[in-house]
Amino acid sequence: MSYAQVLHCIEPDLRWFSDHLPLLVNTLILPENICFSRKVLKCNSGKKNDFLSFVTIGLCTLNFSRLDSVDDLDLLSKAVSRVISNAWDTNCTFSL
Repeated sequence: MSYAQVLHCIEPDLRWFSDHLPLLVNTLILPENICFSRKVLKCNSGKKNDFLSFVTIGLCTLNFSRLDSVDDLDLLSKAVSRVISNAWDTNCTFSL
C-alpha cells in the first residue's frame, strides 16, 4: 500500500474542551488483503461425537469432590477449560 492511498484529516471542530484534535485516517482495504479462517466442528460429522466423547471422558477424570477453597475452585475451572479446549483442538477443522 502506498502513502497516496492513505488519506487523513485533522478535525479541529471536534476538539471539545481538550487541547487534542481528532485525527481521522482512511485506508484502502482490498478484498485480497482480507484473509481469515476459523475453527469449526461440522454438525453432521463424526468429529462432533468424538468431541463430545473427549469432553465426557475428560470431565469424568476430574475430581469434583475437593472444593474447599476458592483456589480449589479456580484450579478445577481451569482443568475443565483445558479439557474442553483440548477436545476442541483435537476435533475441529479450519475453514476459510
